[in-house]
Amino acid sequence: MINIKYYYYVATVVQSGSTSYIKGTTCTTKDDFPLSDIEYYIAKHHKKFIQNIAITFYKEITESNYKSYNNE
Repeated sequence: MINIKYYYYVATVVQSGSTSYIKGTTCTTKDDFPLSDIEYYIAKHHKKFIQNIAITFYKEITESNYKSYNNE
């Protein structure tokens, strides 16, 4: 049986002297939060430099919270 973990995260992005926050959820079969995968995802999908991204918070959540957050 595959063990899936669900996480909520907040990332801080500093670019051109401006600070913004990106929040989201992810699921993984890894043992812990996939930090570098999420930083890469944010950089690619939000067109930010990966060096300017810091995951400032993450917390494991339930599958139902994950589905609720993503309107599933």
